[in-house]
Amino acid sequence: MSVRLAASLFSKRNAIAICEYRNLPAKNYQEERIKDKFQGSEHTEYLTNLLNDVIDIMNARFCKEGITVLNWLPKKKKLEEMLVVLKRTEMIYLQSDNREKMFASTTTIRGWKTSIQSTIAITEELFSENYGFVLTGKFNQDALERLFGIVRSVDSHPTVTSFLQIMRYVSLLARLNTIVKGSSIDSSEQIVVLATISKCLKHKAKQSDIAAADLKKYMEDILLKELTSRYVDSLPEREKVDYINDIAIYDVCGYMLKARPSVTVCLDCKPSVQCDELELPPDFNFDYFTGLRTRGNLIFVTVNMFQTFRVVESIIESHFNPIGQ
Repeated sequence: MSVRLAASLFSKRNAIAICEYRNLPAKNYQEERIKDKFQGSEHTEYLTNLLNDVIDIMNARFCKEGITVLNWLPKKKKLEEMLVVLKRTEMIYLQSDNREKMFASTTTIRGWKTSIQSTIAITEELFSENYGFVLTGKFNQDALERLFGIVRSVDSHPTVTSFLQIMRYVSLLARLNTIVKGSSIDSSEQIVVLATISKCLKHKAKQSDIAAADLKKYMEDILLKELTSRYVDSLPEREKVDYINDIAIYDVCGYMLKARPSVTVCLDCKPSVQCDELELPPDFNFDYFTGLRTRGNLIFVTVNMFQTFRVVESIIESHFNPIGQ
């Protein structure tokens, strides 16, 4: 359940509805059945009201909703009351033999306890520093989640490159909105600003496409030249061996085969890329991390495949290292 739906479910409106249905004066058999279903719902009504109050307290975003010294004590009492409910719920769950499901998961309850305790501590610390009011809604990560939501609305599975492009677009859009709506400029100036930025973006995009195509062709030539001569069983001695990097490459190779089962469909090709752990050379130790993690489901790759991707990694690393330096 999303936060929005949870806040809608545990609302004052639903608590009132539970109370009304429970105290409904039954006039016929159908209303009597509805009333019977809500008998004993006092605790549900109490929890719904409490959750509604706590959500409101911890999501104050405006001055009139904020916590002040005058209204802090009753709001703090509500938060402490919620802490008691959460602790009691978790204690009953841990002590019960059948472990019946709680209204929330253990992780959610512990996270909620931490958030409430942090809110109380931070609020009292701010009041001790003579702050006039506290907006608890600024404590949460809604702003970050909203930003990621905007990014996913443009691309549901963004890559590193597309994420950066979307971030630039969002940042640019925010500045344009400020320029257009928050400043005293006329329509002609707005058009000049938008047209100039549009030309810059198109020019940059064209340059990026050309550079990407050149880089792809260059990398293909280097990789093809190196791989045609290095797909071998033996591992040549290297001047500098990065053991952590090599075991990570070996593990990633196994993941690639696991994620792409079509690669091993051909029975003639499969032995060249996949093997059993015992088929690896005795002095080969780059499968150590994969061996630690496996419970029988991870894939071990051949020395040939590992050597191939180690060469690919070294070529790409040597190309981009000067840029990083």
